[in-house]
Formats: sequence, structure tokens, C-alpha cells
Amino acid sequence: MKKRGQASIFIVVGLIILIVASLTYVISKDIILSKLSQEPAVFSARAEPIRTHIQSCLEDTSKSAIGLIGLQGGNIEVSREEGLHVVIRDFYEDGKNTVLPLRLLEKNFDQFLVDNFPLCIKDEVIGYSLKKGKLTVDSNFKENEIIVNANYDIKAIREDVEISYKEFEYQVPVRIGYLHNIINEVVNEQVREPDLIHFSTLTSYDVNFLVMPLDEANYIIGVQDDKSKLDDKSYTFMFGMRFR
Repeated sequence: MKKRGQASIFIVVGLIILIVASLTYVISKDIILSKLSQEPAVFSARAEPIRTHIQSCLEDTSKSAIGLIGLQGGNIEVSREEGLHVVIRDFYEDGKNTVLPLRLLEKNFDQFLVDNFPLCIKDEVIGYSLKKGKLTVDSNFKENEIIVNANYDIKAIREDVEISYKEFEYQVPVRIGYLHNIINEVVNEQVREPDLIHFSTLTSYDVNFLVMPLDEANYIIGVQDDKSKLDDKSYTFMFGMRFR
């Protein structure tokens, strides 16, 4: 009887240990699953202000680039000789069409972003140190918009937390391809009849042309498009015409 009683006690104790272990496993599992379910939200909250800062820099740099392209007839670099001033490129010179190809405008735009986009990004955002890696930019100057795709390896680091960023995109509502086609048509008409500016041709498009004579041989032509917006303002593309 004594041995049988001891055996019963061991069985009961064993069952209690098994039940406690099972409950501990279930509780621990629930806690782990609860933490895992919360981590994406916490991670997203941490990452968003940093991504917003990087995206804002991409947008600001892109708008600066397309603004310079329009202001200087495709030239994107600012001349620093004798102080800062714009240099407007001639698209008609001595009877020839010298309009820059659209693909070259894209290439210059991309290089401007590679040179200047990183300069906008801070070294630290909300306590995270930003480590900047390789940057590539591939823009597409379409008929009715500009699409900017930037692949930029950026890591945000704080203590034992590391957040990685890579792909960024921005769409600029400027009809750059459309404006480029119009300007080409206007310049080609000028090549065919070089003795005068064809105002009838200028008024046939859904944009506004501004003709500004510098002297008898040099004119600045501005193409203002109310359907293209940069910071909620009508976009203007300017170029020069040089007569013999």
C-alpha cells in the first residue's frame, strides 16, 4: 500500500509539472506572437519620418533641376563666372536648329540629381544616423510628365536598430515631351523661312509664347504652359534665337 501511495503521488506531481510546463509554453508563445504582431507597426512608425525626409529631398532637387532646364534652354548648370547668372541656350543659331535632344536633357537631369540629391539629405534624422550608399537615377521625360526613379542605398542606424531604404519615385506634372516637340516645330519653321519670326505659328499652339528682343539679331523666346505645373505655378521653358 505504501509503495502504491508513493507511486500515485509521483504521478500527480508529474501531471502538475506537465500542466505547468504546457501553460508556460502557451503563455510564452502568445507573448512572442503578440510582440511579432506589433513589430511591423513600430518599425513603420520609425521608418516613415526618415523616408519622408528622403522623399522630400528627391522632390525638391527634381524641381530645382527641371526649373533650371526651363530657365536656361536646357542648360542645367549655373554659371558662377562674375557671380551667379543664368545662361540661356540658343535653339536657333545662324539658320540652324540647335535644339538639344530630349534624351540629352534626361541625361543632364539625372546627373544633376546624382550630384545634388545627396547634399539635401541630413546626416541624422530623429536620432538615426543616415549612411548613404550608391545612388543611381533613371528619369523618363514623357509627353505629359516627368517620372523620376532613384535607387539610393540608405541605412538609418541607431544603437541595435538598422532600417534600409532603396527605391524612390517622383512624378513631375510638366509636359516636357510636348513642349520639346512644339519648340522643335517652331525652330524648324524658322529654319525654312529664316528672315522673320512666324507669329502665326506661335499662336497655333495651346501654350503662350513670349518674344523678348535683346537686340536686332538676338531674341529670347519663352514658352509658358498653364497645363504644366511646378510648385503650383505655370511652367516656362526659355530659349534663344540668334539671327545672322
